Amino acid sequence: VGTLPISPCLPTSPMPLFRLAALALTSLSAAETQPAWTFDGSLPEGASAVGGVALKQAGPRRPDYPRFDTQNIATKFDGQGARLEINDSGAGSLFDFQNGDALTLEAWVRPDGLRKGENATIIGKGRTNPKAANPSNQNWAMRLRVLYDTACLNFLFASPADKGVKWHRWTTPTGFPNDGRWHHVAIRYEFGKPDSIRGWIDGKEIKGSWDMDGATTEGPIV
Repeated sequence: VGTLPISPCLPTSPMPLFRLAALALTSLSAAETQPAWTFDGSLPEGASAVGGVALKQAGPRRPDYPRFDTQNIATKFDGQGARLEINDSGAGSLFDFQNGDALTLEAWVRPDGLRKGENATIIGKGRTNPKAANPSNQNWAMRLRVLYDTACLNFLFASPADKGVKWHRWTTPTGFPNDGRWHHVAIRYEFGKPDSIRGWIDGKEIKGSWDMDGATTEGPIV
């Protein structure tokens, strides 16, 4: 169904203000060029803005972030459902992942005001149409989940079930604090191999665990 949000999805309650400097998606099985968004002052190709999206904001810069230049810019989302959407090009597109496909997601993020228990989506596929036949069609998502006052890395997808879907959520036990700084996050997963999941925060690999309906060898709903 429809669109690829590349910022927080529509929340049921106000979400934290979010900033993105760079975001990339890679499929090890897809032949197409893999998308990467740099938020360089214009909307990424094919993206439309919804809500309070502010371009040309200060991003991570030297000297604190030596891989970026002194004028590096980012995009800010106001936390009230603001996001970017990209239309899916159809069945079998590079955004559609099935069992056996490997997915890598990474982003530079700076959340402001994350609250305990909150789930802030960075990038996700599905769950964009509440009137769809299956509004819980979460193909994949990388999020931040606030536990113990830190923003922990979180991966979520749904698999088909007899009645609706089953939810599979993986979360790291530690993350980064609300320190007003930029952080790099990355996740890699091969669908059908729950032990394949890996997560990194600021270059450090952090182990996590599955909950909700647990680990599964089943593929995601597409």
